Amino acid sequence: MNNLGVIFFLVLTLPRAIAGQKIINDTGEIPFEMVKNTIVIEVNIQGEQRKFVVDTGGVLIVSQELQNTYNFEIINKTRVSDINKKEIAFKTVLVPDITIGNWKFDNSKALVEYLPDTYPNNCYGTDGIIGRDFFKDVLMQFDFKRKVMRLTKNPGVLVLDPSQRTRMDLSDRGLPEIELFIDGKKQRIEFDSGSGDLFSYKTKTAKKLKSKTKDNKLKFEGIFSFGVSSKEPSSSERYMIKVKELEIAGTKIVDFYSNLSKPSAPRIGAGILYYGVVTLDYQNNWFYLDPYETEPDKTFESFGFDIAKINDVYVIKWVLLGSAADSAGLKFGHKILKINGEDVAQITDGCSGYLNGYGFDRQGKVVVDYVTATGQIRSTKLMKEEY
Repeated sequence: MNNLGVIFFLVLTLPRAIAGQKIINDTGEIPFEMVKNTIVIEVNIQGEQRKFVVDTGGVLIVSQELQNTYNFEIINKTRVSDINKKEIAFKTVLVPDITIGNWKFDNSKALVEYLPDTYPNNCYGTDGIIGRDFFKDVLMQFDFKRKVMRLTKNPGVLVLDPSQRTRMDLSDRGLPEIELFIDGKKQRIEFDSGSGDLFSYKTKTAKKLKSKTKDNKLKFEGIFSFGVSSKEPSSSERYMIKVKELEIAGTKIVDFYSNLSKPSAPRIGAGILYYGVVTLDYQNNWFYLDPYETEPDKTFESFGFDIAKINDVYVIKWVLLGSAADSAGLKFGHKILKINGEDVAQITDGCSGYLNGYGFDRQGKVVVDYVTATGQIRSTKLMKEEY
């Protein structure tokens, strides 16, 4: 999942309907919002509206706050490995009533997760995840321009063009895996709506591609995900590679940088929603992309560094090697004191900065005052670079 950095490797049971209850099997069109490229919808839990992330790579998760409120029946415990290969035990509970739009689900198994209570996950204001246990034998459609999605077992209610589809199967990890072309090479890549990416390589693959060419590659060093364990990972390398052409379901996206590589499998993420109406047909194994008339801006701009709050202190999260920030001596972990002469806590504004981007990042130049690993106070001026 991404932006949440969570990858789960288990499949739970699809909820069962109460005997004699009328089955609608269609949510109807329900609104969604994109929060830092994460799909968020409102669902009804025990008669109350709550916000949940939609994640084709996850499972049903409820927050500890929901568990405290409703005291769901605990069935057992499940151990889960995250993107950083950390393990943690989760309680598995039975949620008696979940309603998504017009569709009611009963007796749903869920993991209880504490991450929504910690920064930066608490910034999303969500109470859990609607995951792949809800997507069996359904059609799921996202229309970003209208900001609506739909789950249905009735294909006739959707307008689908056979010329705008590609094959889709479930991967070994239970995610939808779609057939596409990257720079003319046919591949099968997982679609993970919990990731905000358009397309990201596996880190090992990106590293190999980097070694084959001197141009059209970017290398980063720092931290990139805390994962489900919420334990601080060590510094690592990630890459962005220039993609000449990505073709999905007959739609071509050209000349863009891939998103930051991942240590796990390559993926297509929620970033594809900006390019057209996306439909996942789990009944017949098709992935549809009905393109919008205009594409979003694909330019990548950066000061060569990013920031993060770790243990209530703002630090350099990662540095783009070869950038002006790198040449100036900025390194992962350097404590930030001021940005453009103002205290960093005021500039970043906590969750607002994390979710919507920091104010300084929308400017053309920045002055950073920071503390090095040896305790020296330095100041450097940087101009935004376009790649």
